[in-house]
Amino acid sequence: MRCLIHKTHGLQIRASKGKPGTRIVINSFDMEDWKPDQTTQLEGRIRWKIAHLWIVPAKVDGTWKIKGGGEIKFNQTFQHITGTLTKGKGKKGKMELTGKLNGDKISFNAGGTEYTGTVNGDTITVTRTGGELWEATR
Repeated sequence: MRCLIHKTHGLQIRASKGKPGTRIVINSFDMEDWKPDQTTQLEGRIRWKIAHLWIVPAKVDGTWKIKGGGEIKFNQTFQHITGTLTKGKGKKGKMELTGKLNGDKISFNAGGTEYTGTVNGDTITVTRTGGELWEATR
């Protein structure tokens, strides 16, 4: 998506509802609360010296059930996620998590363990450092 406007609030709303992985590039202006994934300062004698890149993140906000037991709760603010991962029973198995989305790719850390995976609609497939693979669904 290419945009040469400075009123980006409406674009922010429309873009955040787009297909995960859609790339948005805007020169010189930002999208307020939605921080860019990448910003480049261009050198030389050009009119627009700053370019911002956003990648539309998948939607993961809410509670997901892990197949085989447990749940994961995400709080999402654009590409940034926080929440809890509960594996097993009770508070002992509950861990705080922080992470990021890049299109349909998800990565987060919970309890000192890194998790990476893919969001496909209402299913998340995740691999834990060390090789354990699991799925979560809404």
